[in-house]
Amino acid sequence: MILIDGKIDKYWQKKMKKAYRKFNLEKIYDDLVKKMEKNGLKLDIKIIDNFYVRLYNKTYLDNKKILKKIGFLMKKFIKKREGFYLHQNDNSFGILPHCLNKEFAVNYLIKKNKPILTIGAGDNFSDLNFMNLTDFQFIPKNSSIHKRYI
Repeated sequence: MILIDGKIDKYWQKKMKKAYRKFNLEKIYDDLVKKMEKNGLKLDIKIIDNFYVRLYNKTYLDNKKILKKIGFLMKKFIKKREGFYLHQNDNSFGILPHCLNKEFAVNYLIKKNKPILTIGAGDNFSDLNFMNLTDFQFIPKNSSIHKRYI
């Protein structure tokens, strides 16, 4: 959702609703639950606000071996899902439609408003796509980007 002066950008909202019509998050959810159960993993998997599927590893928080296994299974799972990408943040994974990527919203706003200067702030690798569209990028200390690159 894009808000301009507290009001929903109707063009963007219409565009996103149209894009979401082709996705079946319930199928993604069902397939993911089956995949994890088949691999002996009991995980918190939910559809969040009808926008994406989230897997949270709260059962095996301190087990790096299990986290690595979950990451491997998630990467394998997402390869078979056209139109989706995988987002990881520590023990949490998200399966999101590509159209939900902030890059598209930022690109739309830049083209629409033609600002003199743009600033992007992000803390996760999935933020790099939209941050690379901006003139300046801010990366919080101790974020995943900061830990890997700075």
